[in-house]
Amino acid sequence: MRWLWMPFLLGSCDAWDTFISPAESDTDVDTDADADVDTDTDADTDPVDPDPPQPGTWTVRPHPCVGGRTDTMLVEDGGSTIWVGCGTTVEGRGLWRSRNGGISWNEVNPGVLDSWRINDLQRAADGNLYFAGIEVDGTGRGGFVNSSDQVTVLLVNAGQLWNAMVTGSVRRTPAGDIAFESLNGTDVAYRGSGDAAFSDAYPWWTFGESKQILDLEIVGEDFYGVGSTIASPPVVFLPPPNGRDGFQMSQLELDTTFDGELWDLFITTDRQLLAAGVDQVENVGVVFMSGDDMYDDEQWSQFRAESLWPGSATWFRGVCRGPQTIYAVGELSIPSLGIIAASDDDGASWYPVALPVDTGAVNACHVQSDGIVHVAGADGFYATYEP
Repeated sequence: MRWLWMPFLLGSCDAWDTFISPAESDTDVDTDADADVDTDTDADTDPVDPDPPQPGTWTVRPHPCVGGRTDTMLVEDGGSTIWVGCGTTVEGRGLWRSRNGGISWNEVNPGVLDSWRINDLQRAADGNLYFAGIEVDGTGRGGFVNSSDQVTVLLVNAGQLWNAMVTGSVRRTPAGDIAFESLNGTDVAYRGSGDAAFSDAYPWWTFGESKQILDLEIVGEDFYGVGSTIASPPVVFLPPPNGRDGFQMSQLELDTTFDGELWDLFITTDRQLLAAGVDQVENVGVVFMSGDDMYDDEQWSQFRAESLWPGSATWFRGVCRGPQTIYAVGELSIPSLGIIAASDDDGASWYPVALPVDTGAVNACHVQSDGIVHVAGADGFYATYEP
């Protein structure tokens, strides 16, 4: 087992710098004859929070997955155990773990997993850590790590398109159904709890044309996802209303006025869905939030990053929620610098969270029950934020 010790850096962001945005873009007029200031009673739609909280404190502890992004991060044990996977970027391979909140990192089973690019992680109900990705020699496509760090490969290249894919996400239900979705297509390899082998889930969509899944989640025995393509409207994938037969999901286009993908999905305990992605037409990061009926697209609300970063090309890569706050993480696309937007009122208004200086693109986030936020991104960036 190889160990890599990383420096401990403590930073406090005490100014908003260029991240401040105005609370309102309009000005209301005092129309009566007195000299007081009248109450703002019009229907302003500006989603910028007029009274954001004071900046919190960042603790930066880099991880060993170098390259343009952190493909996956899993936080466990109240924030003391962190897993990161090296995946789609040219540099960096393998699975890394910290047992002390990011102060030091060790490579997990380097004799096996250092030949893998890891794109996704899930702690399943059976206690194993499932991973999706690809072995660099093209053989393996996904498997799991047990409590002793022993690796079992479940999905291998058997020649057919559906199991020769690069796997992007994996989810195992409590009953034992397992699905690996394709990072570079619309294919899904699926094995039911009573099946001996994986099979092609085609056609897994219940209507319309297939769209690419870019993130996959489960609640109980139900599969959820988000995705689409660069030339199609953003899509959320939901459990079929009448139940699924094998691996199935229903498609819902959330906004047909633009084309773009959704890259990350977060589901709250009461099954509110939060989806982060990009409007490829306007080059603007977007966050969608479901209403009471997730199957009704008109009940979904939308936040657009141009409210906080007007005139800049943006992209949201991840979304997460804690007891009070929603966070969307991503990047200013042209300088490839990280951005974080936050909302303390269920997405009604948003404010920017200032990152440490020169932080690159941010790809993943997680909020602990005490409100501390974990984020990871480009160039081995890992940090915690205490509001």
